[in-house]
Amino acid sequence: MALATFAAGCGGGSSSSGAPTTVPTGIFFGTGLFTGTQTINGYTSPFRTSPYVLGFVTSAGSYMLLSYSMGSPNTILAIDSGAGGVTSGSFDSSTNLHSYMYPSIPIYQPQGGLLSATFVLNSDLSGRSINGSIDYAGTQGAVLSFPLGYVGGDVVPATLAAVAGTFTGTFYSNQNTSGYGTLPPLTSTFTVSATGALAGTVACPSSAISPPPGPQTPCTVSGTLTPRTDLNAYDVSFSFANGSATSFISGFTGKTATGLAYYDATSHSLMFGGIAPDTTAFSFSN
Repeated sequence: MALATFAAGCGGGSSSSGAPTTVPTGIFFGTGLFTGTQTINGYTSPFRTSPYVLGFVTSAGSYMLLSYSMGSPNTILAIDSGAGGVTSGSFDSSTNLHSYMYPSIPIYQPQGGLLSATFVLNSDLSGRSINGSIDYAGTQGAVLSFPLGYVGGDVVPATLAAVAGTFTGTFYSNQNTSGYGTLPPLTSTFTVSATGALAGTVACPSSAISPPPGPQTPCTVSGTLTPRTDLNAYDVSFSFANGSATSFISGFTGKTATGLAYYDATSHSLMFGGIAPDTTAFSFSN
């Protein structure tokens, strides 16, 4: 995703002490640092990775961070999501949910919603940024740090005319992996209409032991993209219409996920993440 150029601007409102008092609404991008330990076959070793991070923060305080590796298509590694508020110049959340995707950056088990995420909004002449970190629960001591620059997402309005088109890429879920990456990402093609209808299919393996190019079960996906008015992003909602009790995709069937989407007109890249009520996570990138 071509997000290397950040728009300059000033921060939100501030108190007499100079600390920001408003939610840091916008689209943010940068390189994160993910550290911790992992235990494989009884041997514990440290890990250190540097994913790209695309961040959304809405005016209501809900947020989503997509950690990914850049490529063709981009590979989404994890989703962090939740809701927060501003206190003493920090944007804090105690409801962060970490959803590991395939291939996972090494948190092999889902981390619940009682995590702590701290975001700090800085305002200076070079533009806005969020310098934050998430300390994850569990025994791995995992931490994601993310100094993110402001992309200008609350200035340019999102439109359906901009995003209408066909996108072929990879579709991810935290059900795609046993924790050690036994299944590859699933291929998918989606069409977004001029009215915001999202339609397409995901090519799913018949079972967890028959990954592509083995037997495939096409799964029909339908939903909507709705432009937001507070930032250059879209609310996304999508549902899975079919599958069977004997197919791997039965874990998707009947679920509806909601989240946020971003479209980069320069690279014709669409990236979104969505969470179902049972915390099953899904994402797409091309």
